Amino acid sequence: MCSLLIHSYSAPMTLSKTSGKTPIALHQDPTSDTPASRAKGMYVMTEPGCIKSYSGAFLHITNGIRELSRYYHIDILAPKAVQPYIQNGNFTLIPSPEKRTVVDMNTGPNTNKLYGLLKDLKTLLVNHLPFFRYYRQVKAARPDFIYERISYLNFNAFLIAKLLNIPYITEVNGVYYEEIRHYYHSWLNGLARRLMLATYRRSDICYMVGGLKQSHGLDGGHYISVQNGIETQFIDRLKDHKKQLELPLQLCFVGHLAYHHRIEVLLDALRKLKQPQHIHIHFIGANFESLHQAIPPQIQHTFHGMVKHEQLLDLLQQFHVGLIPACRPGDSFMKLYTYGAAKLMCIVPRQRNVEQTFDKGELRFFELENSGQLAACIDEVVQQPEMIHTYGQRLYQTVRQRFTWTSIFEQVHTEIQRLLHARQGR
Repeated sequence: MCSLLIHSYSAPMTLSKTSGKTPIALHQDPTSDTPASRAKGMYVMTEPGCIKSYSGAFLHITNGIRELSRYYHIDILAPKAVQPYIQNGNFTLIPSPEKRTVVDMNTGPNTNKLYGLLKDLKTLLVNHLPFFRYYRQVKAARPDFIYERISYLNFNAFLIAKLLNIPYITEVNGVYYEEIRHYYHSWLNGLARRLMLATYRRSDICYMVGGLKQSHGLDGGHYISVQNGIETQFIDRLKDHKKQLELPLQLCFVGHLAYHHRIEVLLDALRKLKQPQHIHIHFIGANFESLHQAIPPQIQHTFHGMVKHEQLLDLLQQFHVGLIPACRPGDSFMKLYTYGAAKLMCIVPRQRNVEQTFDKGELRFFELENSGQLAACIDEVVQQPEMIHTYGQRLYQTVRQRFTWTSIFEQVHTEIQRLLHARQGR
């Protein structure tokens, strides 16, 4: 069980000494409102996996906290394990000491529902043992709103918000009760689904990342779709960059070996290429070395291992095409925006959220799980390398204009202001 700490966080990131139980307080920009005039929010994150620096969730959370702190005084309610990530008053990306375990792609979920039931009950119990401590901390902090990155079977923030009559805003980035079934089945799964949907329904604002609003089958004015994004300074670094169009074609995949990435679709596509000798594929992430024997010998390949986020762009700018071999129905790909920042041409599967967010001139689509079409798309680029410039530049401009974290959280701020003003008017 992790005990939680509260940290104060405001923009920009200037460290200030404080007394009492709040160890970090960061002063805002002196050109903006005075601290006393700003609304106070509490950002709640309780899922341990979200603080691992290689995860997309960690990027979304850290950038969300930074951007919200432009407008509000933010307290962070988070596990003690977050403490090493806070340096000199910054919530920063630090390489996690943990390593990903090797994933056996042939191992399915544990189908013993009694095992799953006991595991879910343990999760529910452990999550809520510290409820009263959290309650006292939130009550003492007196935030104007709670913003929670929701996690599986954790209802602390929701219950506390309702008991203290605090506006409750939740951010949902997965179909948790479905995703857990990739690991184990449980007799509690149906109840977990109903409880989590009830939490979304009774929140004041429910931000659904990607196409999850449709995936959950939800409808209502307080459900708002948002996408993942990219840091402004990150994408501006390559505004004058232009690719060198020469063979071999440099393909890349950023991620890790996981079921939902369906690496077997990519491997099958590599076997179907017409000119494999003109291909060099780069894998960036953990545990890809196990694929060495599965890659056709004519294809050059490099395993780069884990790369720090701030160093990723320097590597990606050397490549031509970013690949996404598979997706789940509601995914908003963090890697897609990173590929766009590096002006990579992107080849992605058809998926409703992506097709509604981008057009055909920005992404090259293939049918989901169709390795033959994926291979055909790669072959097409080998024959027509000018496509790299056309697609890469269009995607870069779209991401730069619409999908920086700053622009995304400007919209989030607008909705929060609307909520707070409505509550004040009651």
